[in-house]
Amino acid sequence: MIFQQRNGEVIGALYYLRSEFQCFKGNLNNTTLEIQPLATETAVQSKTTAELDKLHRINTMSASDR
Repeated sequence: MIFQQRNGEVIGALYYLRSEFQCFKGNLNNTTLEIQPLATETAVQSKTTAELDKLHRINTMSASDR
């Protein structure tokens, strides 16, 4: 998962290296990220959460992250 917070809104993507990805938008709520996947042809939309204390910060992004 990679995301960025801008102007109070979180945008990002869930992805597997050299495989699939799904874009999402969301909101930060203390240490939890509330995620709303964006619609694609093959994905079903369903809200979920991610516990941020189980993730780590990436200081520099690779080309595949972008």
